[in-house]
Amino acid sequence: MTFKRLFLIVIFLLMYSSKSYAFLPIKVGVYIEPPYVNYVNNEFVGINIDIIKSFAQRLNTELIYTPCPFIRCILLVKEGQIDVVVGIQKSPERAKYMQFLAQPFSIQYYPLNFYLLQDSQLTINNYNDLKKLRIGTIRGALYFDTFDQDNALIKMPVTTYEQLIQLLLKGRIDTFPEREESITPWLSPDNTKQQLKAASFHFQKAVGSYFAISKKSQLVDQLQRLNDIQQLLITSGKIDEIYEKWREK
Repeated sequence: MTFKRLFLIVIFLLMYSSKSYAFLPIKVGVYIEPPYVNYVNNEFVGINIDIIKSFAQRLNTELIYTPCPFIRCILLVKEGQIDVVVGIQKSPERAKYMQFLAQPFSIQYYPLNFYLLQDSQLTINNYNDLKKLRIGTIRGALYFDTFDQDNALIKMPVTTYEQLIQLLLKGRIDTFPEREESITPWLSPDNTKQQLKAASFHFQKAVGSYFAISKKSQLVDQLQRLNDIQQLLITSGKIDEIYEKWREK
């Protein structure tokens, strides 16, 4: 084999390898949930946006955002129409069509509260008090196993936090579960914060936030690289820096 022929073979293999492993723009499903994702001045911003940007920078690729209600984002990942969702809980059902990175990039310790109207005569002191109440939920969201699997509860799913609040204010639901950091941004613009209160009962459990990839995405082939990037972001303090930046706002 001549040197020239060998050179051409090497060039071909490099070109083939480049095409096989080159990263096309990553399609990211985003659902509005300040401070994780928000849309301000015609751009998506927030904790999860900064995190996915940190991945994209190290992969030398671009991002294409697909705004969608939470349940729609989940379906788009399942169908392979988007590549990634960021900041999602891991579950056996989701693992059937999502490839989760080896560990969560963050763990939340905030309690899951059940919100009531400030002047409500209802009390929720324990889990059993939820029975017979009309409970608003975000369609497709996970809360905690007992609650998620309890088909006897009266759950009324909606697509946004704003809808949850409005249904509660209008008396169409009795309560809804959510963490304070997720619900507070929706209460800030007016006096609704003074109209709601957290019930005595709350659920306390550490919840991992994961980077999840559609099993139909080309990114699945780069799982080890993505895990390595995430580990670097964690150990370098970049993830903590991002959270601190947005919590100061």
